Amino acid sequence: MITKNSIINFIIVISIVFAECDVEQKNNSKFDYNISLGNNLVAFKEKNKFGIKNNNGEILKVAKYDTIESFSNGYARVKENEKWGLIDTTGRPIIPSNYDAVSKLKDNYAIVGKYYDDGNWKFGIIKSNGEMFIDFIYETPRFFFEGLLAHKLTFEDEKWKDWLYKNYGETGLSLYKPKEVWGFIDAKAKIKINYQYGDFDEPQSYGGGLITFGKENINGYLDNVTEIGRFNGFPVGDFINGKALVLKKKWGIINKQGNVVVNFRYDEFLKFKDGYAAVKINNRWGFIDSVGNVIIKPEFEEVKEFNEGIVAVKMKRKWGYMNKHGVVLTPFKFDQAFEFNNGFGKVIFGFDSLFINIKGEELIKRP
Repeated sequence: MITKNSIINFIIVISIVFAECDVEQKNNSKFDYNISLGNNLVAFKEKNKFGIKNNNGEILKVAKYDTIESFSNGYARVKENEKWGLIDTTGRPIIPSNYDAVSKLKDNYAIVGKYYDDGNWKFGIIKSNGEMFIDFIYETPRFFFEGLLAHKLTFEDEKWKDWLYKNYGETGLSLYKPKEVWGFIDAKAKIKINYQYGDFDEPQSYGGGLITFGKENINGYLDNVTEIGRFNGFPVGDFINGKALVLKKKWGIINKQGNVVVNFRYDEFLKFKDGYAAVKINNRWGFIDSVGNVIIKPEFEEVKEFNEGIVAVKMKRKWGYMNKHGVVLTPFKFDQAFEFNNGFGKVIFGFDSLFINIKGEELIKRP
């Protein structure tokens, strides 16, 4: 779970920080300096607000913004009265400054976010002309991948609501959430894969739970959505190389025509790495390849992800290593084992830390 305090440690903040550049004028509180924004434009600051000039000194936009970012592909993000939007090089609003977060444009679409008083975010998608494409239905940013967008419809489930209230009273009722059914649409909002995915018996966290955000510094994170939504908090992942992970009571994989590539039989399904994915069935973990062939039978208590053709697996409370052919490289004796990196895997054995090479040999330290 990503908390408000920890998100700052890994997001990419693209905003230009102007505060350190202030040059105070002697006679009054007015501040004035120029910073390049690209596209032959500069930002100037006046009374703690920012405006835009061209290189000839002509003012294109009076000082009204809290923040102006550098121009990229003919537009820039601006913050005005604590709300974000996009402007073009003439200062004309592309997307009005009405949102608590806005991503950069990609293929004439942007992600926009609203932050609510209860501390939760909702995200939607907006067109470059300012028209909403998808309303605020996502708890975590979603976007098009390989031309398709995971999309959901919601509907009320009175039986589930009554059951929660009957068994847990008001506390249970506070946990109620409408049912969701997921499918895929294209950039013209045409349904490409019918709404049919999700677990309709009871709500699930879908293996990992929803990512949560603080309000500060989220904009850079909205730009970095490559992995968002694929495996966290959703019954459908995004398309990668023509395939998507989806939930239909059980987890499986479909192609862009909606055909089943890997049958719906797994209780949990981790992302593919090094060509293989960890899957859980009957409370045991194993591995499959991209077309669903079982390469390591589900018989382990826990597993790590493949890396460099080797994986750490746990059996009878102890860890060991195997290769992609299922060949055991080490005894199952380690208290902890980590993914291979540059030819070695780190293990914990009692009070000692050791390194395992690709031959399964134990080393006191890495060469």
